[in-house]
Amino acid sequence: MLSVVVPCYDNRALALASMATLDAFLARRAPDAEVILVDDGSRSAERLRRDELPARVTLVQLPENRGKGHAVRAGMARARGDCRLFTDVDLPYELEAIPHARDLVAGGFHAVFGDRTLRASAAEVPLPLVRRAASRAFTKLVSVLVVSGVPDTQCGFKVFSGALADALFPLLTIDRFAFDVELYYVLLKHDVLIRRIPVRLRNAGPSSVLPATDGAEMARALLRLPWNHRRGRYRSAALEALGPGPYWPEG
Repeated sequence: MLSVVVPCYDNRALALASMATLDAFLARRAPDAEVILVDDGSRSAERLRRDELPARVTLVQLPENRGKGHAVRAGMARARGDCRLFTDVDLPYELEAIPHARDLVAGGFHAVFGDRTLRASAAEVPLPLVRRAASRAFTKLVSVLVVSGVPDTQCGFKVFSGALADALFPLLTIDRFAFDVELYYVLLKHDVLIRRIPVRLRNAGPSSVLPATDGAEMARALLRLPWNHRRGRYRSAALEALGPGPYWPEG
């Protein structure tokens, strides 16, 4: 079974359109799939109702806005699939990546992540210059403060085996912008192999990250990761038991 987790905040119209698109795709390519739409404490005018959504969609409504990381954890806690993924509410990447990633998980990979820097990745829409510059700056910050050699931590398409999701997400602590980095960090500390795959960007909605105001929070969150590791916050026999998994080149 496939579980698709989609966090949403104050984006009612987009969420309704995306759920219809996703439901139509899954009906053809993964009819056993479930979708878990997590409303991260949207304002009352933007809140979703269950009766507006396709039957396969479970709506989780959180009482307050705490950030994408918290919303994804809440969705993963409700997921039942042996393959579980999360993506953004605007469905930014070509949906054909979903069955490809599911096949890789079925073949033995525990983590299959989209990577926009791979040669085979492509963008059908251009990203604004400011957003590209902010992404490069954040990647540099990650390499200096936390871990080097990870070219794209922030791609909003990440897929997990059910066993990995059950072991990983309860360990995570970051609610907002740096939660993807924490996820990478914990997996690398446990030598869990991450299979990177190319993605095709089809939508580029506005980013909620404001570099001028959010940069300090990001830096503080990144600095907490080594501290958490030294304190044993990320210790997990379940993750250790998963092992490195099979070897396979990216793509």
